[in-house]
Amino acid sequence: MTTIAAHLDAFLDAMQYRRKLRPNTLRAYRYDLQLAAIAMPMNLDSITIQQVEAWLY
Repeated sequence: MTTIAAHLDAFLDAMQYRRKLRPNTLRAYRYDLQLAAIAMPMNLDSITIQQVEAWLY
């Protein structure tokens, strides 16, 4: 299944490598994305803009 949770570690590893993000930034991203993964556990291609906006607000 292609979910936020399934790609979380790979995404953060890429951000650390490509963007040279600081540890505190990566920790904050991880926390936020873990919450998003809980709120939107479905396949990435089925997540709508409306669901993301609702979660952000």
